[in-house]
Parts: sequence; C-alpha cells; structure tokens
Amino acid sequence: MSLRIGRLLPAACLVMAACGGRGQSGPVADLSPLLPAGVDSLFAAGQRLYGDGAYDSARVVWTQALLQAGERSGQVARAVLLTEIGLANWRLGNLAEAERLEREAITLKAAAGHHELLSRSHNALGLILWDAGRLPEAGNAFEEAIRTAQVHHDRLGVIKAAGNLGLVYGDLGELARARRAYRDLRQAGRALDSARLEANGLSNEASLDVQEGDPDAAVERLDTALALYRRIGYATGTANALGQLATAHELTGQYERAFTALDSAVVLARRLGLRGEEGENLALIAEVHSRLGDWRRAARTYEQADRLLAESGNEGRRANARLGMATAYLALGNLGRADSLAREARRLAETAEQPGDQLLASLVLAET
Repeated sequence: MSLRIGRLLPAACLVMAACGGRGQSGPVADLSPLLPAGVDSLFAAGQRLYGDGAYDSARVVWTQALLQAGERSGQVARAVLLTEIGLANWRLGNLAEAERLEREAITLKAAAGHHELLSRSHNALGLILWDAGRLPEAGNAFEEAIRTAQVHHDRLGVIKAAGNLGLVYGDLGELARARRAYRDLRQAGRALDSARLEANGLSNEASLDVQEGDPDAAVERLDTALALYRRIGYATGTANALGQLATAHELTGQYERAFTALDSAVVLARRLGLRGEEGENLALIAEVHSRLGDWRRAARTYEQADRLLAESGNEGRRANARLGMATAYLALGNLGRADSLAREARRLAETAEQPGDQLLASLVLAET
C-alpha cells in the first residue's frame, strides 16, 4: 500500500499565482488599480510573503488589508483580497474556510462584472476541492478556470488551470492525459522562463513514473526539479519533491535514502506550517517502516499522520493513512483495532470517491 504524493502543491505540485509546489501559481497580474491607497501596499506585501512560503504571515497581512479596506472599497477589492486569503488558508490546510472564501470571491467578482478575474478564483477553488479529494468537483472548477481564461485571452491562466487539471486526471487513473498536461506545463514554464512552473511539471510527471513502476525515471526528473526549486529558493516545492523522491527510493529498496529525504521533507513542511504536507510525509515514513516489518513504529507514525491530516480536512489522504494503520494493527494481531480502522478508512474512501482504497479496506476487513 503506497501513499502517493503527487499534486503539482501536496503530493503534487500545484499551479496558482503567488504559489507553487503542488499546484500552479505564477506571477499575479497587477491588481493594485482595483485596491484603495494603502491597501495596495499591504496586498503586495502579502504576495511577497506568500511567494516566500510564509503563508500564515501572508494571511495575517491580507486580513489586515481587508479590514483596512472596509465596505467603502466595494465588491471587487474585497473579492481580490478574499481570493488571496482563501489561498493562504488552503496552503495552511484550512480547506473548509478556504472553500468558503473562494466561493464568496467568485460571487462578488461575477456580481461586479469583473469576469476577467474569475479564472484565478476558479483555479484556486479547484485546488482546494482536489486537496479535499472531491475530484469531479475539482475537475469542473479547473475546466471553468480554463474557459474563463480563454475568453479573456489570459494565456497564463489557461496554463495554470490546465496543469492543475492533470492532478485530477492522475488521481482518476487517466495517466496518459495527466502526463500530457504535466509536459505541457513544463514546456510552458521553459518558454516563459519560469523555473517554478517547469519544476512543477517535472515533479508531477515523476509522480506518474512512480505509479507506473519506473522509479529511475522519477529520480531523474526529481533531481532536476529539486535543482530548479533550490535555485529560486522555493521551499514548498522542495518539500514536495523530497517526498516524491523518497517514494521512488522506497520502490528500489533504498530505505535509508527514503528516510533521509522524508526527514528533510517533514522539517520543511513543519517550518512552513503545511500540516497536510507534513501528515502525508509522516504517512510515507510509516509506510517505509511497514515495508521493513517494524509494525509498532509504523502504527505510531500513521497515528501522527492521521491527526495532522484530520486537522487539514484532507479526508482522501486520511483514508489512505487509516488503511495503513489498519494493516499495521492486523500484522500485530490486534484484529479489533484493525477492523474499526479499516471500516473508517472505507467510509472515508467512499466519501472521497477512491475505489482503490475502498477495495483495499475491504480486503483488510476480510482478514479481521
């Protein structure tokens, strides 16, 4: 059983403005004309903090900007700030709050007639839904982000949302479509001289190599991605790529290298306040302990991972962690604990529409 991390931000890397890592996030358009004097400087300060991985500090600054703007600034200024606060909450694992903020921002932008701003919000919403394991909804949000970006000739918006749509394809098992999306992202990053987008494409494609049992190809791509992330000082992308590198090392039996990469990934995720990412990496550490037959340590580490994933609202990956925990307790002969955990894992997997984990949970239950 393997907890996959491959979301082009956990996990794989995502594309969003002022973001990077599991999702696509590139440069943000100049939105200062939409903001009142004083608020625009706070907005820019928040962007710098977000780009540096200081997500909680960015959220604080943008929240202060929202309070300073007040009602007098109108719907558009409020919507712009809510979008960024939502993204910061997403990075910090507050998925329910992030979704609420993005949906409010979408409503305000549409009501104000600023449809050119909608692609960014739909893309952000897609990342949040994808992180929560709600794949069909996430796919719809990314497709809407692509459509609105195309209507307004927003090339970067199309690139970001199309790259993130690859995350949904990958999780649904449509690996060929996911690979095309990630290669397009990598090529776009190179054409735009964006090391972050290029590295995201490489890192996400490496996750597909792991799924298809080609760890050597994954390591080669991840080495390049890590060099790019480190060159630009992008810690979030580095943490994600290290987690994926550990998975590749695990497949080749290089367990010491896997532990080393994962320890570094956990430290980075903790420093950045990425609870979901930290939880995923702890689950991977637990998986390596399982591979080595150290079932007690695996069970304890899975429990730590489960607590973090529960805090972040990531039900899909929590199902995977609980499934690993159930397997560990089954190996230890604690059939009652294994049974209750497998039942909970199956329930979570059903909610997140993850048939693979549902099947694995049923197999564990058959042995309890």
